[in-house]
Amino acid sequence: MKATLIKNPSSELLSKLAQHEQSVFGQAGLDEWSLGYLIRHGRVYLLEDDYEVMGLAELIRDFDKPDTAFLIGLSIKSEKQNQGLGSYFLEELIREISNSYVSKVILTVDSKNHPAVSFYKKNGFIQFDQIKDYYGQGKDRLLFKRHLPPACRQAGSAIGY
Repeated sequence: MKATLIKNPSSELLSKLAQHEQSVFGQAGLDEWSLGYLIRHGRVYLLEDDYEVMGLAELIRDFDKPDTAFLIGLSIKSEKQNQGLGSYFLEELIREISNSYVSKVILTVDSKNHPAVSFYKKNGFIQFDQIKDYYGQGKDRLLFKRHLPPACRQAGSAIGY
């Protein structure tokens, strides 16, 4: 099992990633267009096992706070959930982005998604806000953050795909 930063995906890989997103998030999943620009202008990490997509994570940097990364999404293949892969993958991401002078990661969670809320709290995230109608009427979001220890924030080599 390895986490990999995606840099130059083939159209076949982009299609697989979009299928993964749709299978985990349904209509809220990212499509090939969105994944394409996030790969080129953000960071997209793949968790794979023997070339099989096990998980995916997308991050961008905050223009107003360059030391902050926004975790757009973190997903694990449905049948592989609750086996520790999400926590493993998240820690790999934290380790990698801390090498990019990031001191804080923020994310949003559907206020009704209790498993995700529990997951992020278990993995060191703290809820710091709640925004009503974040994605439209009745689509409230909880905001979470996790500060990275200063020892983690150092230059290093990035993993690549």
